[in-house]
Amino acid sequence: MSSVTFIHRTFLPVQSVRLGRFVRNRDEPQSEYLDPDSNTPLQPIINPHLSYGEVQQHAAGKNFSAFLTSLVSSSWTKTRKQYTHVTTSRVTTYQLDNAGLWFKEAVKPQTTREWVRESIDLGNDIYMVVGYSTMLDAVVVEGSADLAGTEAQVTMPVTASLAATGAVIPLGNITDPGISGKRDNYLSIRRQYVASGEQVCGVQYRKVCFRWFSSRDVTNAFLHGDCRWKWYSNIGSNIRGQEIGTNDIVEVELKDALEIDYEQEEYESDTYGKFVW
Repeated sequence: MSSVTFIHRTFLPVQSVRLGRFVRNRDEPQSEYLDPDSNTPLQPIINPHLSYGEVQQHAAGKNFSAFLTSLVSSSWTKTRKQYTHVTTSRVTTYQLDNAGLWFKEAVKPQTTREWVRESIDLGNDIYMVVGYSTMLDAVVVEGSADLAGTEAQVTMPVTASLAATGAVIPLGNITDPGISGKRDNYLSIRRQYVASGEQVCGVQYRKVCFRWFSSRDVTNAFLHGDCRWKWYSNIGSNIRGQEIGTNDIVEVELKDALEIDYEQEEYESDTYGKFVW
């Protein structure tokens, strides 16, 4: 099943994201979330991707690290309205193995169902984290948008690997990361820093959708499904998607389709899927 990866406008600490997490705001996976209890062990699939320079002779044009750093650089440039270039020594992807089975087990506990009910009552959408990507010791160079036409190149500095884990270290006058380009077009660098350690740059979601049924129209066997349960709510309450006084059974399911806000941009790759920022 396909998913959508949201590129964040800034790095997130790796501790702020967890596979299988239910969130209400896909821009902030570290707030208003639920980490469901489940009897099914959470099995992550971990794929490290070395920097493009280390593998280009073997996989030119096909390396995910090169693809993601290029995409993040482009999206941050458009978002911040200034030139941004990101490099890293390693990109790592974490994906939830067998997300459909994990979801069915995750919605069984009463605590999860109460959280889902509260979200629906509040009119919130629900998303499940099925993957995320991180960068290690990422170097970020920001400057005037005019710099984008200078064919500037950024190289990974030695100091990045020496920085304290989790800290964002301004480099100031340190000569690395190196900037090279056409000097006649080169203007100035506003800021350059190292996002030290492992930082999250993109989160992959699938949406939790729900449908309503009436207990008058279904058999008892219908309620035995893992993702269906009887909904007890005050008569007259305004629950989104429910016909008042008629539908009292909710069914939740995991979908691929995510709505994209009109101000957001998206990029779809045949190899790596859809990305949004």
